[in-house]
Amino acid sequence: MELYLPEWRGEPLDGKRLLVMQGGGFGDNMMFFRFLGEAKKLGAHVTYACPEQMIEMFDGHPSVDKLIPTHEGPKTDMLSEFDAHIKKDGVMQYDYFIPIMGMPRILKTTVAIDATSQLGSCPAHLNSAAPLSASPCPTF
Repeated sequence: MELYLPEWRGEPLDGKRLLVMQGGGFGDNMMFFRFLGEAKKLGAHVTYACPEQMIEMFDGHPSVDKLIPTHEGPKTDMLSEFDAHIKKDGVMQYDYFIPIMGMPRILKTTVAIDATSQLGSCPAHLNSAAPLSASPCPTF
């Protein structure tokens, strides 16, 4: 997908706007979500384009400033959807983008990562409607 944005390769993020793109499946997005907090610590305003089914789970987490739902469908539909978020009146709304699965490499991550950046538990209202075995999201 052509985003018309430079990919973040480790440049200083203080005051910059970073668009993080989803990657892999739901489990990958949950696992790599913890790295958004690391970008926030570097001073970035973080927007995460994630599967629309995961918006409620990530909403309100301190590691992300804005969420953009992504939808399944033809690539052309996705491109036009992102154009509205990336450009407003012809002006770029982000300084950089990065695929979420590329963040550990850029951040030079070791095994340890700050626990406050992790997802935590699923919002209670998403778990309360179904028995534990059919719960829409796990508790971490």
